[in-house]
Amino acid sequence: GHSMSDSNAYRAKDEERMWSKRDPIIMLRDRLIEAGEMTKNAYKAMDTEILEQIEGDIIAFAESSPEPRVEELHKYVFAENDPWVKGAARGGDK
Repeated sequence: GHSMSDSNAYRAKDEERMWSKRDPIIMLRDRLIEAGEMTKNAYKAMDTEILEQIEGDIIAFAESSPEPRVEELHKYVFAENDPWVKGAARGGDK
């Protein structure tokens, strides 16, 4: 889903399985294992290390960073001052 709280109730299980089979990370993992370039245990260790880094360093950095100013909320989203984004050029909503 789009977030940890997303139940994916709007998607059929068959569709989820179909997209899961096309997941580029899983496909690369499987190819590396099949080619003998990585073992399942090595992948699990790498995956665990990455998750620990995300849960530790990255989340701590995000939580300790200052909140963005309201006037900067449109910055770096799609394109700065995009006339198609309602109110972006004026910094407000109309």
